[in-house]
Amino acid sequence: MVWFCRWAELLGRRIMVAIAQRLQRSATGVIYLQPKTASVSQNNTIVVTLFINSPKPITVVEMNVSYDSAKLELVGFDSSTSAFDSTIQEVDNAGTLTVARAKLQASGISGVLRVCSITFKALVANGSSSIIISSGNAAIDGTYANPALSGPAVITFTS
Repeated sequence: MVWFCRWAELLGRRIMVAIAQRLQRSATGVIYLQPKTASVSQNNTIVVTLFINSPKPITVVEMNVSYDSAKLELVGFDSSTSAFDSTIQEVDNAGTLTVARAKLQASGISGVLRVCSITFKALVANGSSSIIISSGNAAIDGTYANPALSGPAVITFTS
């Protein structure tokens, strides 16, 4: 009986720790793409912009964006109007973009913040494809904000 009480006590502590960790990781803000829907003709380009809406100050944002490289070709990134003044990473790895940017300001920034714009070229004449934020986060001083990730941007191809 003593071992069962000890086991229950340890289990109770683990459950409380798990609940506290879950509360600490609760979402603050949202990372999203604009526009949510768009049409583009084959061999023409479309621009999709990444935003974060953060009610809490942040200094770093990072995300992975997935797209179908058989239907869309990355043309480039544009961070000239970004709210974040430092590029940490902007990389394309066969259909997965990794974007990480920072604000070199100790107090951080909040609100609706433009991260970067991404230009794609349409490789096909019909059908559709989704651009998806597959993961992402934001932080200040090593504390993660854990923003929610919005749904995809759907691109329709026209001839």
